[in-house]
Amino acid sequence: RLLDLIASAKNKAVKDTLAQNNKAYLLRPDTVHYYVIAFDKGKLEINMVKSRVSDHNTKLYGSTPLSVQNFAMDTATQLLVVREFPDKDQAYDYFSVVEGSEEVFKNIRSDHYTQFLISADNFGRLSEWKDLKGYLKFFEDNYLR
Repeated sequence: RLLDLIASAKNKAVKDTLAQNNKAYLLRPDTVHYYVIAFDKGKLEINMVKSRVSDHNTKLYGSTPLSVQNFAMDTATQLLVVREFPDKDQAYDYFSVVEGSEEVFKNIRSDHYTQFLISADNFGRLSEWKDLKGYLKFFEDNYLR
């Protein structure tokens, strides 16, 4: 029955409802995206990383209005979110530059954080479901391949 519903879904609203009921993340490359650094509380000094990311943005993206905010996803996980990019491609360009930035990640062990891109819609789902592991699998399958 569910497969019939999915097969007959002809519009975005129906597909979104089905996805939410199944806790599925949706790939929408033409929608607003965010860049996120996730880490366990206590592993990184959030204000230091936030300052470095902000400095990086000012130097390389001064004319682009980007905001850097931190969120507690749950009691153990902190998110540093850079928003917003008009689509997946522009977010991926940013990801590609910052991911290897010594300026941002100097003296920070790579096993202390995870970086990813996420659409605004999926960020809402991630915030609600608190399913970082599930989202990272989706990210690897849909953004890194």
